[in-house]
Amino acid sequence: PPPVVPPGLGFGGEAEAAAAAAMAAAAAPAGSLSVSSVLSLNSNRRHNIAYVEDDVVVTSAGSKLVLLNVSTMAQRYVPSLDGGGIGAFAVHPGRKFLAVAEKCRHRAPNVYVYAYPSLELVKVMRDGTERAYSALAFNEKGDKLASVGGSPDYLLTLWDWQQEAIVLRSKAFSQDVYTVKFSPFFEGMLTTSGTGHIRFWKMAETFTGLKLQGALGKFGAVELSDVEAFVEMPDGKVLSSTETGEMILWDGGLIKVLLRRTGGKPCHDGAINVMHHDKSTNCIVSGGDDGFVRLWSFSSVNDAEADEDAHHTCITPLDELHVGPGVKVRSLLWERRHWLVQDGSGGLWRVGLPDGGGSISRGASPARLLAHHAGGIVGLAASPTCGSVVTAGADGTVRVYDAATAALVSSMAFAGEATCMATLSAAAAALAVGFADGVVRLVRRCSGGDGGGNGSAVLTAAAKPHKGRVTCLAVSPDGTQLATAGADGTVFFFAAPGGGALADSGQLAPLAWAAVPSAATCIAWTCDGACVVVGTSVSALHEVRCPAPGEVDTSRTFQAHGLLARSLPLVLPKPPKAPR
Repeated sequence: PPPVVPPGLGFGGEAEAAAAAAMAAAAAPAGSLSVSSVLSLNSNRRHNIAYVEDDVVVTSAGSKLVLLNVSTMAQRYVPSLDGGGIGAFAVHPGRKFLAVAEKCRHRAPNVYVYAYPSLELVKVMRDGTERAYSALAFNEKGDKLASVGGSPDYLLTLWDWQQEAIVLRSKAFSQDVYTVKFSPFFEGMLTTSGTGHIRFWKMAETFTGLKLQGALGKFGAVELSDVEAFVEMPDGKVLSSTETGEMILWDGGLIKVLLRRTGGKPCHDGAINVMHHDKSTNCIVSGGDDGFVRLWSFSSVNDAEADEDAHHTCITPLDELHVGPGVKVRSLLWERRHWLVQDGSGGLWRVGLPDGGGSISRGASPARLLAHHAGGIVGLAASPTCGSVVTAGADGTVRVYDAATAALVSSMAFAGEATCMATLSAAAAALAVGFADGVVRLVRRCSGGDGGGNGSAVLTAAAKPHKGRVTCLAVSPDGTQLATAGADGTVFFFAAPGGGALADSGQLAPLAWAAVPSAATCIAWTCDGACVVVGTSVSALHEVRCPAPGEVDTSRTFQAHGLLARSLPLVLPKPPKAPR
């Protein structure tokens, strides 16, 4: 069921009515459309998974907050109310409330607090940032909420969320802030981190009242690094991550020691994205882009001292687990009997832990729960005949889903980033996919067991018509020719060998290519299929004639002169000057 606004809670008068209308519009758009299933999660996003109850996690995907039962895979949704998507979210320590900080294009976004599991909207915090929130966290008691905004203000705001009131605010930094956390040990202290910085905050009484005071961590001789994750020690020291795989132990805003593995190797081969203190085993847990989760002795980390004439020391992990090939550990939820791992390469893993606290390197059992795109989806085609959906992603994969069951039918991985996709027929049984390395590939869906054509995908043809990125593709109205355009300022024409429809042939026969004055950004065929119209990066349209098969002598080159029929510069009207 969609979230509801209970009367008299958190709103008054027009504000309550407006919020109720926004929620109704988000939950039931015009035409009675509703979300059936979210097929792909935002696996590259920081801090994008949290437990709200046993076996139920919350994550954001586009303009929805998704409540996913990892046992049954059932989904519930909380729609974005401000229209710009979800900026950040946080789960109350008692798991009774869920805070959602949003993005908005036309006004300052709000922070909404929902009761869980009813999803009733109970509180709204306003004017905490100008455009979008980037981080959100409750304190240990659950009575305070910290939010951080994105560009242009980067405001750190402390809220008494039950009163919908701002307690304190200050500019967190001048660049993106990834993480905010309250101290679990000291009242009134918190830490923020992000692009090239970590900052330690405290609420201090001054002669002008209560203030937020922040001490910027000084990297000194250590290379400056983005800081995505950190964990606070009971004595106030903070252990933070780095882009290069080392861990930094901070004390009073200064680096106490840089931690590496034995032999001088970094703690992880690549960026560290996850850090936890597991109190049940008294271990520090780290996870990174190398796919490893490593356990470190708390005392070895907390008591570490730099070697003589050096700013680092070496420690040895107690245990480690490689989650899976190609996995990037972006988030990790630690439960007594299992971990839940958000994979930055596109997936969600459940790692069963060995009974009796045995070694995770030998007794853990990783299993992939979900597999999906990592990064943007650049093309999508739905078949009106068999109910399948084909997507192409910036991760270089082409995936086929069964829309009725939301199941992934097949996935193909290619070298390089996919950039665009076009269907070769109305049934979307064959598709052309362009890539960043200039390659164009034809992919066909095989018939499934029911003969409906909803089976796996296979590669049928490939060509490299461009020196750089393929920016757009278009199929002629009769389906017999394919035009590709690239960032190199060229347009290439293909046909099926021997004529006929490209969807039936599944092959590419090159006809010719023509140059346009600048990088192509979009392309479309004319209604008669005689020409294509190409839009370019310098605000111009160019009409390029498609050559007939055999018209161009291709014995020495496929370049054809004289195909550029005409060019139309786009002259945009200048806005009138404001009166003085």
